[in-house]
Amino acid sequence: MKKLVLLTIAVSVIAVSQSISASNLRWLENTPSSKFTDEDWKLAKASASRALNHMANDETLIWENPETKNHGRLTPLLTFENNGKTCRTLKIENFSANGLSGRSNYDFCKNDEGLWKVLSKGK
Repeated sequence: MKKLVLLTIAVSVIAVSQSISASNLRWLENTPSSKFTDEDWKLAKASASRALNHMANDETLIWENPETKNHGRLTPLLTFENNGKTCRTLKIENFSANGLSGRSNYDFCKNDEGLWKVLSKGK
């Protein structure tokens, strides 16, 4: 009987944890990125890398997947140094084919391997 009660409690905790985790992601349901395909993500990430590595501040790079019509704009806003690393604030604007849009600024810093990693969500 004791094992059955413990098993019931364990299953209940797992079920509640999973529903909480799922509900925490509900805010993504109506964002453009929720409609992105793997190819959209590939294009967006490659474009972000290109913008961070090669674009001047306030220059905008536009990407689009002609198959899905999902697209975005990437604009480096500021270049700065943090703990000896080169960092940039990148404005990210994404648009889905069905009219959803989203905008955010993120701070990225280049690590020792030359890859850009998110430092924080910018202002």
